Amino acid sequence: MNFEEIIKNLEKLEPDKEYIKIICRNINELEYRASRDIYEKLIEYVKERGLSYAYPWIIHNYGWTQHGLGNFKKAIEVHTEAYKIFERENDHDGILATINALVGNYSFTQQFDRAIEYGIKGIELAEKIGNYQALNSIKNNMSITYVEIGEYGKAKSLLEQISNLPNIDIKHNKIVNLINLAECERELNNYDISINYLENALELAKDFSVNLIPGVLEEMGRTYCAKGLYNLADERFSESVRISRDTEHKLCLNEALLYWSEVDLKKERYNGAIIKLKEVEENIESVNSIRNKNKIYYNMSLAYKALGNYESAYSYLEKVNHLQREMFKKTSIASIKNLDKKRLEDEETVYKSLYKQTEALYSVGQRITTNLNRKNIYKVIAEEMKNLIKCDVLQVSLINTENKTLEYKLCMNMGKDLEMVPINLNDENRFGVYAIKHKQEILINDLNKEYYKYFNNFESYIDKLSKEQNRTSERFSQSMIFVPIIIHDRVIGVMSVQSYEKNMFTLKDVNTLKILSTYVGIALENSKLYKELKYRANYDVLTKIFNRREILRRSEKIYNKVKKDLESYCIMMIDVDNFKNINDTYGHQIGDKVLATVAKTIKESIREDDIVGRYGGEEFIVIVKDDYNSNLKMAERIRGNIEKIVINVDENKFIKVTSSIGITEMDAKDKTLQQIISDSDKALYEAKNTGKNKVVANYV
Repeated sequence: MNFEEIIKNLEKLEPDKEYIKIICRNINELEYRASRDIYEKLIEYVKERGLSYAYPWIIHNYGWTQHGLGNFKKAIEVHTEAYKIFERENDHDGILATINALVGNYSFTQQFDRAIEYGIKGIELAEKIGNYQALNSIKNNMSITYVEIGEYGKAKSLLEQISNLPNIDIKHNKIVNLINLAECERELNNYDISINYLENALELAKDFSVNLIPGVLEEMGRTYCAKGLYNLADERFSESVRISRDTEHKLCLNEALLYWSEVDLKKERYNGAIIKLKEVEENIESVNSIRNKNKIYYNMSLAYKALGNYESAYSYLEKVNHLQREMFKKTSIASIKNLDKKRLEDEETVYKSLYKQTEALYSVGQRITTNLNRKNIYKVIAEEMKNLIKCDVLQVSLINTENKTLEYKLCMNMGKDLEMVPINLNDENRFGVYAIKHKQEILINDLNKEYYKYFNNFESYIDKLSKEQNRTSERFSQSMIFVPIIIHDRVIGVMSVQSYEKNMFTLKDVNTLKILSTYVGIALENSKLYKELKYRANYDVLTKIFNRREILRRSEKIYNKVKKDLESYCIMMIDVDNFKNINDTYGHQIGDKVLATVAKTIKESIREDDIVGRYGGEEFIVIVKDDYNSNLKMAERIRGNIEKIVINVDENKFIKVTSSIGITEMDAKDKTLQQIISDSDKALYEAKNTGKNKVVANYV
């Protein structure tokens, strides 16, 4: 079907929305690029001729084309326009069609409040008029909302409800339902079930629409990757990318490249991961989608870290944390309160629990995940837990892989800190260890009765606790919840709440702690990575002092301070004498040892407020406060201490180290920072050219 054929039929036939829908369905079978071009011509054509019966259906379907191309902002714009027209004309079919589209687009852009708002309207209308096809489509898209926020069990429950609706056998509906079910099963670690759903979806898609095939293949790749079958994942992702490029299906292309990069990370193909992620990053920015930005930035930080590019890794991790704050704004409970409008019994069980949990956890999660200081993270947990779950004991423990123990990072008993000895990870007679090894939450409301669900030797358990906690059995926790802390499919620890009373906890409390543990996992991982990358971005790995970028940044800061407050500072340039000869004679390993020892010696020779950094190669820069005389003495002290260094090459060979030092005042009134550094450098080279192992001052 081409444009000329379409307008010929439009002119001949009487106004008929059913016919328009048929035309649009045929256009939608084309590749996205081709359908977009036709729709744009059609929009102008019907506007010029005043074909009002056709216009809203054409722009509605044009919106779906924009969705497929990844242009969600444009899709929302035209779908909203179509929705207003349909609502004004009281066209129920049109209203439901555009509602379904808006639910999908708002979910993809993480505007869950708007997705839910429209979804509720659509469900109520579809059920009222008995339009089960629309009901199916809207519920399918609503399930995406739950998938997006990690509520896979709720999404699966909703999808299973959908499978019992009439009209589920319509191919498009069936394919989408199978894809969504597959994603839920994958996230619930049911990989074989997920693959089975996707194989069925792929067969249906091959007979129905090429535009659905890359999405199915991408989901297959993700499941194979999760299962550890990386070669199969490579094949599926490669095929998905190829078809997505051919059809210009940018949404699928972005997601296939993104998740394919995770295979690259698993197989240590770091440069390949970066290439894919950069393409996705560019596409994501251009199409106004933020659905996967967090994953893009996090994976970029991991790839750059693995390649040793810590500055880039650090900058991407900062983007992760910024985006985390933005994501919380978008999922604010204030927006999710629209759920309360829905009273239908079959929806209430699915929606209401999310509403209640999210309301209580939103602010806590925001405080936890945007905090990069571990002590503060634990402090927030301790402060907020009393508002979430009533308990006597609160524990957060992390795995120490080196010692193979579970170490308590937070342990509170009746509001007071409690010291606890680490638990051996081989001790299977412990609930925390069990939760970690089985990746499973534990709920106990009567210790004496329910202990044997997990272990056999109750007496041994009690005896261990008695020794560790120095208390009698009457004061042991009777109700307990243990939830593993999982980040990127890796268990890093366990959270627990406990009560001395029986029957204190419910499944709702389990779910609350599970959600909280996710926040904690993200926060702890970000904190760890952030700390490491911040260090590596600012410090020289070899010498453990500031690197060139950071020492110059701090120099600039002090320079501006001197310029403003007229304080006295000096800059020293220090060079290791004959370092090239040391490297050439004894090798780089000994050379590195010399540089590390010199850096340590300089640091030990200056005051706490003075700063030192590696300027480059064997050169160091030191910024010291105070006047000429005191700093000249300090320079001599540094030189003398370096002269005392003796490096052991082997059993019978030792080398001595000396240095040359140039020093100058920081004259911020008449000179730039670079001029001051240059003056210090000139003094350094005078020292080297006049005998080495000396200090030369360059004062104006």
